[in-house]
Amino acid sequence: MKQPDYLKTWLIRILINICLDMKLKQSRVQLTNEIEQPAQMTLTNDLADIIMKLPLAEQQLIHLKYFEQYKNSEIADVQKIPEGTVKSRLHKTLRKLRGMVGERSEWE
Repeated sequence: MKQPDYLKTWLIRILINICLDMKLKQSRVQLTNEIEQPAQMTLTNDLADIIMKLPLAEQQLIHLKYFEQYKNSEIADVQKIPEGTVKSRLHKTLRKLRGMVGERSEWE
C-alpha cells in the first residue's frame, strides 16, 4: 500500500460501496402478495396426469426413483431385476414422458 494513512478511508469507502450495491439489489426485488403455488400445483397435477397414463410398471419405477428417492440398486432389489435393467427402463420411461409432455404442450 502506498499510503497507509488512507487505509481507514479506503476500507470505509469499500464498505459504503458494498452497502450501496446491496441497497440497489434490494430495490430491484419487487415484493408481491401473489403466491406462485397454484402454478406449481397445476404443473404437478399435469405431470401426475401424464404419469398416470404410463403402464403400471413404469409408474412404479418413476415413483420409486423420483418420489421415494430410491437409488437404482435399491429399485433393482425391490423389483428383483438387474440394476442395468432399471437404468434402461428409467431411460426409456423418461424419454416417453418427455414425448408426452411435448405433445401436451403442443396442444395448449
